Amino acid sequence: MKLYFFIAWWVYFLPAAKAQNLFANASFEELNICTEYNQECAPEAWFNILPAATPLFYPKSLPVAFEGKELLMVPVENVHHPAKKRQFVYSRFCCPLIKKENYKLSFYLHTGGTAFYGIDFYMRTKEFTSENFLADTARPSIHIAKEDVVSDYKGWSFIETFYTAKGNEQFCLIGNLAKDTFAFSSYQAMNRGGDVFYFIDNISFTPVKKSLPCTGYLKNKIKLYEQNLRHTERILTNENEEIKPDTLTLPGVYFETDKSILKPQFKKILDSLVRKMPVKKIKAIHVEGHTDDRGTTEKNDKLSADRATTVKLYLAEKLPLLKQYIFAEGKGENFPKADNDTDKGRAVNRRVEIILTYTY
Repeated sequence: MKLYFFIAWWVYFLPAAKAQNLFANASFEELNICTEYNQECAPEAWFNILPAATPLFYPKSLPVAFEGKELLMVPVENVHHPAKKRQFVYSRFCCPLIKKENYKLSFYLHTGGTAFYGIDFYMRTKEFTSENFLADTARPSIHIAKEDVVSDYKGWSFIETFYTAKGNEQFCLIGNLAKDTFAFSSYQAMNRGGDVFYFIDNISFTPVKKSLPCTGYLKNKIKLYEQNLRHTERILTNENEEIKPDTLTLPGVYFETDKSILKPQFKKILDSLVRKMPVKKIKAIHVEGHTDDRGTTEKNDKLSADRATTVKLYLAEKLPLLKQYIFAEGKGENFPKADNDTDKGRAVNRRVEIILTYTY
């Protein structure tokens, strides 16, 4: 009984004395084992709006974390499709915000060697999805500019600012909501897809007036950690729908050697897969290309992306109503399923995976 009382006191009273952080996994050190990959792919409690990037698919400019080993990658622009292909990261507060209460936001930011044009935070009551969130019309709740930088240390800028709640905000989005395009050059792209990232570490969002945590703090945090999907939407508030992933694998023999052209005899098999898909229940289709480790990284990245795009276009033609929910991405040699030291293993690794997320 005494031990239980001590634990309860530590969980509820000690955090309050330190001004409880409303962000879960604020240092990003705890990584999620994503259902779709069966391996670490993103920080726990943090998600992307579709089209979802793989958060731990490291770009070439990934800096060393300010503290610990992990950090949050925040896409801010795409040099190939400026302003039209922006992606966003979001999470759910462990407690809803209280109207007219003041909160302090602080974090460390690194630009990966690029210029700092600003970064935005947007709070609201509803979860963010590609259907209900229009970046063009959204006005940031907090805009971080150069003048908000308190200090700099080894490429990391410490930022601190304040926010007065409108009331019951539960979700926080981070990204670039600027109307104008950030002036990044094509050579500043941090991955083959053309994305440019800023990096965040040790983020904190705390009430200025110290008080006891809300009664649902632990429950909300647990729910964030329990969500292992990354290829779908409305994953934190859909109480009445059960969301499941399903992965269909196309082996490399479906394609001509070192090319992205589908062999004619295998199109019928793909057609058969399409006919069996629960189309009305599908929320998204992600097509991911993979290669073995032979050849250069650049060649493997391009081949995997081209094969994924081929399948995406084929599926879009067969499933026109789902066209806007079909996404393609090349993973290169980064996610092997077998040993690349044998012919059999390399054959397994040469594949295209079609990841369906649907409700039932």
